[in-house]
Amino acid sequence: MTSLENRWKDYWQKSSKSKIASDIFFVSFLVAMFVPASRMAITVFVRKLTLMPPDLEIPADAPELGQAAWLWQIRTLDGQPLALEHWKGKAIFLNYWATWCPPCVAEMPSIELMHQQLKDLEQVAIVLVSNEEPAVIREFLDRKGFTMPVYTLGTLPPEPLRSNVMPTSFVISPDGRLVFKETGTGDWGDESSVEFMRELSSLPATR
Repeated sequence: MTSLENRWKDYWQKSSKSKIASDIFFVSFLVAMFVPASRMAITVFVRKLTLMPPDLEIPADAPELGQAAWLWQIRTLDGQPLALEHWKGKAIFLNYWATWCPPCVAEMPSIELMHQQLKDLEQVAIVLVSNEEPAVIREFLDRKGFTMPVYTLGTLPPEPLRSNVMPTSFVISPDGRLVFKETGTGDWGDESSVEFMRELSSLPATR
């Protein structure tokens, strides 16, 4: 019997069932991390476990969006152009994301939950923007069962709404101020997030 066979036999004889199960899980995890599809699923799962509600408040010095920002154009999945000013006067949640981005995918169920709780409020707009092809986005939404509004990038976002990191989320008040900007994931389905958007939507559109 070879040295390797002896070690293997000794391992099985001396190790407890829980130790063997733990080792098998660890080895399987390492193997899975080298498979792209599995790595994506594992990363999304871990990110979901660490989601935290964003720290939302209205800063006294929140900057007001200029006209260039309101003229920024995105497109519906059918290719129809829409300017941000389409939602001017509402509480706007704006999120940049992609189907290939694990942190983005991890927070999407929470955004869907927020959408479900606020979709009947006319003064709230949830706007998700991806730079991918509409067919790719549609397939993802259908597979996940998501119904929140998703758009594609039209023109380059203006400076106040520009970000090279995904996901990035913005919140714009009805009076046109950028009250929140944060890169990274957030639990947008948390009651505190939903209530913030609900209260924000009740503010007047002019100061």
